[in-house]
Amino acid sequence: KADKLVAAWNGGSLDVLDLLFDPGFVRTVNQSPDANGVEGFKKAITDFRTAYPDLKLTIHNEVYGENAMAVRWVLTGTNTGPGDMPATGKSINIWGESIIHIANGKITKEIVSYDEKSFFEQLGFTITPPSEEMN
Repeated sequence: KADKLVAAWNGGSLDVLDLLFDPGFVRTVNQSPDANGVEGFKKAITDFRTAYPDLKLTIHNEVYGENAMAVRWVLTGTNTGPGDMPATGKSINIWGESIIHIANGKITKEIVSYDEKSFFEQLGFTITPPSEEMN
């Protein structure tokens, strides 16, 4: 299943996801809801591939259990396309981990964790502490 997920991210081959995912699939990223259902996940991939047209996902470690798998991945790409924010033209190289739950042969849930601070810093964003007036 991991290789088919990588193919969807890297090549935009989204039709295979209908075969892999449970209709009730839920994805959370850093504790925030990200996608509900297969169509929501397809949209998330399409949106990210639009913002990062040269996106490349690489799996570095895979661990399988009876009804789950965990993967450590690296995502690279250049932010040249439109997205939630204006394109920065900067490249990213981030790593993260996904825990994927499986029931009846279908993926039901993905819990994603990655370093958002590093991601935004690579895009050129900075964190500004609150001013004294805000305290």
